[in-house]
Amino acid sequence: RVELELPWDESLPLATIRARIETIPVSATIAARAAHLTLHHRDPADRFIIATALELDTRLLSLDSQFPLYHELAGRLLPIRPQ
Repeated sequence: RVELELPWDESLPLATIRARIETIPVSATIAARAAHLTLHHRDPADRFIIATALELDTRLLSLDSQFPLYHELAGRLLPIRPQ
């Protein structure tokens, strides 16, 4: 659980700006792709992340052990090196 100093609608933009994270809306195309992914992962937010990477034709970095189960991500998952 995260406790924020400001309301959520003020905290999120500040956090993403500080971290230089660009946010994008979930389009109908991303939502449809997420809905059609195999249910290796029960968390819909993670399926949105996967669908977004696929739609944007980008690579993805995640510690989630379920992500490699998605054959669609072959060649897109960046390896995580132990420190």
